[in-house]
Amino acid sequence: MAKKQKKRKQRHREGFDSFIRKTIDEIQKETKYQDYKITFGLSKKEMESEDGQSLAATISVDTTYLQAHITISPYLKRAYKKGDIQEVRRVLCHEVVHGRTQKLFNYAINRFAPKEEVRSAWETLTEEYSRIVYDLVYNK
Repeated sequence: MAKKQKKRKQRHREGFDSFIRKTIDEIQKETKYQDYKITFGLSKKEMESEDGQSLAATISVDTTYLQAHITISPYLKRAYKKGDIQEVRRVLCHEVVHGRTQKLFNYAINRFAPKEEVRSAWETLTEEYSRIVYDLVYNK
């Protein structure tokens, strides 16, 4: 690969990474969720849920040590490159909100409700909350 192309690719990567970091920080600040350390990384492969649905991102949450890690799919990077900033922000809002609702999910799946019913309710709650967060943060 030519030197110029490599530099341009690296600059674009840094731009994407700094945009993701800035967006996560904004969402955390606006939702008073700064007690968690949230890191992120880019998956080299497209991602799927347990039931085969395409995923734009996932989050792993450690509620004991107040840490989370968001894994971003290539889909989200393509959206960023196309200039679909709203989509990237919506997905990141959704993932950060998953962090906020993780404890609820953990408790619920250890009860008597079927896991898929709980997961469905958790996704709905997360999506509703993430839409509120998105409006608060980006539609002031």
